[in-house]
Amino acid sequence: MAVNVRMSEELAEQLRQVASELGKSQQQAIREAIELYVRDFKLRHYPPEVRHLVTPAKRPYRHIPRSERFTPPPGSMDSTEMIREMRGDR
Repeated sequence: MAVNVRMSEELAEQLRQVASELGKSQQQAIREAIELYVRDFKLRHYPPEVRHLVTPAKRPYRHIPRSERFTPPPGSMDSTEMIREMRGDR
Protein backbone atom coordinates (compact mmCIF):
# COMPACT_ATOMS: atom_id res chain seq x y z
CA MET A 1 0.00 0.00 0.00
CA ALA A 2 1.35 3.41 -0.91
CA VAL A 3 0.74 6.45 1.31
CA ASN A 4 1.76 10.09 0.91
CA VAL A 5 2.74 11.85 4.12
CA ARG A 6 2.92 15.62 4.41
CA MET A 7 5.24 16.98 7.09
CA SER A 8 6.94 20.21 8.04
CA GLU A 9 10.39 20.91 6.69
CA GLU A 10 11.73 20.65 10.24
CA LEU A 11 10.29 17.15 10.67
CA ALA A 12 11.52 16.15 7.21
CA GLU A 13 15.05 17.22 8.18
CA GLN A 14 14.83 15.21 11.42
CA LEU A 15 13.67 12.20 9.42
CA ARG A 16 16.64 12.57 7.04
CA GLN A 17 19.01 12.69 10.03
CA VAL A 18 17.44 9.64 11.70
CA ALA A 19 17.49 7.63 8.48
CA SER A 20 21.11 8.60 7.90
CA GLU A 21 22.10 7.61 11.47
CA LEU A 22 20.34 4.27 11.05
CA GLY A 23 21.86 3.69 7.63
CA LYS A 24 18.37 3.16 6.21
CA SER A 25 16.16 4.86 3.68
CA GLN A 26 13.58 7.37 4.86
CA GLN A 27 10.86 4.94 3.77
CA GLN A 28 12.35 2.19 5.94
CA ALA A 29 12.57 4.54 8.93
CA ILE A 30 8.93 5.60 8.45
CA ARG A 31 7.78 1.96 8.11
CA GLU A 32 9.59 0.97 11.32
CA ALA A 33 8.16 3.95 13.20
CA ILE A 34 4.63 3.05 12.10
CA GLU A 35 5.14 -0.62 13.02
CA LEU A 36 6.27 0.40 16.53
CA TYR A 37 3.36 2.82 16.93
CA VAL A 38 0.77 0.26 15.85
CA ARG A 39 2.30 -2.47 18.05
CA ASP A 40 2.38 -0.26 21.14
CA PHE A 41 -0.92 1.54 20.52
CA LYS A 42 -2.81 -0.55 23.08
CA LEU A 43 -0.25 0.35 25.75
CA ARG A 44 -1.13 4.07 25.58
CA HIS A 45 -3.44 3.76 28.60
CA TYR A 46 -0.59 2.65 30.88
CA PRO A 47 1.58 5.27 32.58
CA PRO A 48 4.79 5.87 30.57
CA GLU A 49 7.00 4.62 33.42
CA VAL A 50 5.46 1.11 33.31
CA ARG A 51 4.83 0.63 29.57
CA HIS A 52 8.13 -1.22 29.17
CA LEU A 53 6.89 -3.79 31.73
CA VAL A 54 3.79 -4.67 29.71
CA THR A 55 4.15 -6.96 26.72
CA PRO A 56 1.43 -6.82 24.08
CA ALA A 57 -0.10 -10.22 23.39
CA LYS A 58 1.19 -11.92 20.28
CA ARG A 59 -2.24 -13.42 19.65
CA PRO A 60 -5.72 -12.57 20.89
CA TYR A 61 -7.13 -14.02 24.10
CA ARG A 62 -8.73 -17.42 23.59
CA HIS A 63 -11.98 -18.01 25.42
CA ILE A 64 -11.77 -21.20 27.50
CA PRO A 65 -15.08 -23.07 27.61
CA ARG A 66 -16.37 -23.90 31.08
CA SER A 67 -15.91 -27.62 30.36
CA GLU A 68 -12.13 -27.08 29.92
CA ARG A 69 -11.61 -24.88 32.98
CA PHE A 70 -10.08 -26.24 36.16
CA THR A 71 -12.59 -26.60 38.95
CA PRO A 72 -11.53 -27.86 42.38
CA PRO A 73 -13.27 -31.00 43.66
CA PRO A 74 -16.34 -30.50 45.88
CA GLY A 75 -15.49 -29.88 49.50
CA SER A 76 -11.98 -28.54 48.82
CA MET A 77 -10.82 -25.10 49.98
CA ASP A 78 -10.80 -22.11 47.69
CA SER A 79 -7.86 -19.68 47.66
CA THR A 80 -9.46 -17.34 50.21
CA GLU A 81 -9.93 -20.18 52.70
CA MET A 82 -6.34 -21.38 52.12
CA ILE A 83 -4.96 -17.90 52.86
CA ARG A 84 -7.06 -17.60 56.01
CA GLU A 85 -5.80 -20.99 57.19
CA MET A 86 -2.17 -20.07 56.47
CA ARG A 87 -2.56 -16.83 58.42
CA GLY A 88 -4.32 -18.56 61.26
CA ASP A 89 -7.50 -16.51 60.75
CA ARG A 90 -9.73 -19.54 61.23
